[in-house]
Amino acid sequence: MQHYFLLNINISLVTNNKINYGDVAIGEGLLTLIGIGLWVLGTDVWRGQSRARKIGGAFLLLVAAGYSVAWAGINYWGYNYLKEYF
Repeated sequence: MQHYFLLNINISLVTNNKINYGDVAIGEGLLTLIGIGLWVLGTDVWRGQSRARKIGGAFLLLVAAGYSVAWAGINYWGYNYLKEYF
């Protein structure tokens, strides 16, 4: 899904065997903001008084944790991919 998303907003990590640092920064910034938003939303819902809000908040926090693990994995893969061009 990330690759498809990056193609839709026309972000290219490498062009002509050179790293596009601006596009890498834009993509990383967007993905980081999505993760931060999930954590903030999850903690806000978790702090609710009703049982339904607690369950919903816990679910959102699990999604945020999964997203964070995936984000770290994608960054690790991206670093190893771009390392060839340094």
